Amino acid sequence: MEIRTATANDLEALKIIQREVQQLHLAAHPEIFRPASDEELSAAMQSFLADAAQHVWVAAEKEALLGFAVAHIADTSGNPYRQPTRIGHVDQIAVRESARRQGVGRALLAEIRR
Repeated sequence: MEIRTATANDLEALKIIQREVQQLHLAAHPEIFRPASDEELSAAMQSFLADAAQHVWVAAEKEALLGFAVAHIADTSGNPYRQPTRIGHVDQIAVRESARRQGVGRALLAEIRR
C-alpha cells in the first residue's frame, strides 16, 4: 500500500469513497448528516485539493484508492510559555468498506503525524 498526496486525477475515486462513507453516516445518524449530491461531493473535494491550508492524502494499491484523509496542518510560533510547534486537525478520514480493518486508516493517520 502506498500513501501519497492526492491529485486532481484522484477526484472521481475520492468522490466514490466519500459517497460510501456519507451513506454510512447518514444511515447511522440522520439527525446529524444529510444526503449530499454528486455535485456537492465534487465541489467539497475540489475545495480540499485547492486549499493550501488543507492536506489530502490517499492510500492506494495497484492504482485503486482504498481511502483518504484530509487534515489541516499548521506551524505555530512560540510564545513566552511554549516552544514553536506543529499542530494538526483531521477533518476527514474515509476507507472503502472492502479495505476496512486492514490498516489503511492507521497508515493514513501515521502519514499525517509525519
